[in-house]
Amino acid sequence: MRLNKFLSSCGIAARRKAETLILSGRVQVNGKIVLAPFYEVNPDTDIVTFDHKELELIQKVYYVMNKPAGYVCAASDKFDPVVVSLITDYDGKLYPVGRLDKDTEGLLIITNDGTFTHSVLHPSKRIPKEYEALLNIPI
Repeated sequence: MRLNKFLSSCGIAARRKAETLILSGRVQVNGKIVLAPFYEVNPDTDIVTFDHKELELIQKVYYVMNKPAGYVCAASDKFDPVVVSLITDYDGKLYPVGRLDKDTEGLLIITNDGTFTHSVLHPSKRIPKEYEALLNIPI
């Protein structure tokens, strides 16, 4: 696994930001400073530290829920409650996979797995999405 991806998978920073941290000399692999973001590490055998603290991969989690109305599909929002706040048994960062409007309900996946989220949401993946709306007035 590339060092920048390893740092990202440990929750230190996004991959691009991890590259900056690596180039700043704050990352060591097996006790030696590594300045190459694409340096290959083995998460099972190599000891990677950031600012002298040993890092571990974050366990991926996936939640499936029926999103209630009144919550925004976002990780944070300064005006409305967010759907990730409904997950109370996980302390790390979580992100909704998809968007449902605040006033809608529906199936939603919430995860800390950015690769999975990208593979579902990015338009280049061409995953069809279907929505059904029930209106209170005729069209």
